[in-house]
Amino acid sequence: MNRNKFDELAEKAIQELVDSGKLVESGWHVVKQSWCPPDAPPEQISDMRTSFFLGASFLFDSIIRMLEPGEECTKNDENRMDAVEKELREFETQLKVKLAAKSFLRSGKKLQS
Repeated sequence: MNRNKFDELAEKAIQELVDSGKLVESGWHVVKQSWCPPDAPPEQISDMRTSFFLGASFLFDSIIRMLEPGEECTKNDENRMDAVEKELREFETQLKVKLAAKSFLRSGKKLQS
């Protein structure tokens, strides 16, 4: 599937999730499948879900407050959204490194020189 078709399908799916009031919940399930350890206890999963929703709520409130008045998206609005995206991508990269290191340490393997 080419990138344009994927983006089109993703946009349609996101719109349907927003319309049904399930965007954040759906996002949580994707994160849970991607990031939660398979042996995570229910309390840890519950705490992770709470953190996910709190983060989503904070981000949404912040986006609403940072946008400039009016109906048109301004250059400042675009720059702010780009900054949020960059921050989230950097976090994702750091998390992947952290999880890979934990997995490596749990495996008991030693670094080869």
